[in-house]
Amino acid sequence: MKKIICVLFLGLFVAGVYGGDKAPDIYNLINRGQLREAEQKLQNLPTAAGRDGNHLFLTALLERDARQAAELLKAALASNLDDRYRNDAERRLVCIEEAVGMTANSKRQAYDLLMRTVGEPRAALLATLAANTDPSTQEHKRYLYTLIEEHDNAYFAQYGRLARAYQEYRAGHYESAVTLCRQINGAKNDDLSAAALVLISRIALERGEETRALLNYNIIREKYPYAIGEDFLLGALKRISSEQSGEESREVIEGISYSIQIGVYSVKDNAESMKDRIEKYGLKGRLVRRSISGNTYHVVLAGMFKTMEEAENMRRRLESGEGEVFKVVVNDD
Repeated sequence: MKKIICVLFLGLFVAGVYGGDKAPDIYNLINRGQLREAEQKLQNLPTAAGRDGNHLFLTALLERDARQAAELLKAALASNLDDRYRNDAERRLVCIEEAVGMTANSKRQAYDLLMRTVGEPRAALLATLAANTDPSTQEHKRYLYTLIEEHDNAYFAQYGRLARAYQEYRAGHYESAVTLCRQINGAKNDDLSAAALVLISRIALERGEETRALLNYNIIREKYPYAIGEDFLLGALKRISSEQSGEESREVIEGISYSIQIGVYSVKDNAESMKDRIEKYGLKGRLVRRSISGNTYHVVLAGMFKTMEEAENMRRRLESGEGEVFKVVVNDD
């Protein structure tokens, strides 16, 4: 009996060492995105290695079902998981629990982990805790302020600024919200930059600054065509445009002419392309350079009308044909 136990123990020991030796290679394959190769290597480990903490951890990383992955990570953390993987396992467990719904217990675990985490993983945890904390609390604000202060221009800091901007917007503090959004605008991440511009546009609409909202909409349309909130802006601007067209004076004022502003583009080739497209309606298009917030843009204008009424009639025709929103402007060049 002792010999059998000894043999079994030796087998488990060898399997554990073998699995441990292979774990760094498999872990690196997963981090490089070579999942198929990682799965093959993991399957080739001895059967007994399946009870090893490292094996459970690696299996969790390859598991496609979030809840199953969470259970595997918990089992790995409760087992003999190598210390070099423990923080990563805890971070991944927090992220999964955020996706499936954080509990009070998992929030406490996330906070405990925060206290011993640095760098980008710490930023991700701060963002996670902020996202799962009541926005009206001081705790939520503390997470966001810490995130911005510690990580400055990193992705998660920009996320923190955006979250704060929405807080300020909901509180009616428009200037603060716009200032935060301008700090985000130009960030490397397109989703955050687009969201910041959308919020600036919403604020402009609520202030009655339709021209500014339309300008931002045109920039969003060119740079971020799939931005969340673009459809809302388009609908709102169309409603305003229709309302104003019935209120504008139709009086012909000598020396004044009108054109239709088609779009505002940072890339000249895009502006040229739109100008050519509009000219198919029989209008003469032209480009005008404008400096906006220190950046150079190319404004596409179409037609030259003596009365506002003529310009409005053509604007409606263009909007119907293009499915976009345009604006009649007074020529100043």
